[in-house]
Amino acid sequence: MRRLLFAFLAIAACGTSVADSEERARAFAKRAGWDVQGVECQKYDSNENDYVSCTLFMPNGVVEAVECPTWDSCNDRCRRASIRE
Repeated sequence: MRRLLFAFLAIAACGTSVADSEERARAFAKRAGWDVQGVECQKYDSNENDYVSCTLFMPNGVVEAVECPTWDSCNDRCRRASIRE
């Protein structure tokens, strides 16, 4: 019973929403020194890697792709998106 309760609390504590992912994307951009005009994150983790794709829109027209933690991930930081061919 204790294990089940611990697992539930751990999952509940790690949850984020799309708004949280977007806020993390903004924080990532700020740490990188990027001036961001807008942020948009997906709602669904299509490849099940615990990250959602986010797009950062810069005022100069540059677009940067990053990945930010999903609602059920305990990861706390975004990362640059990897490009696969």
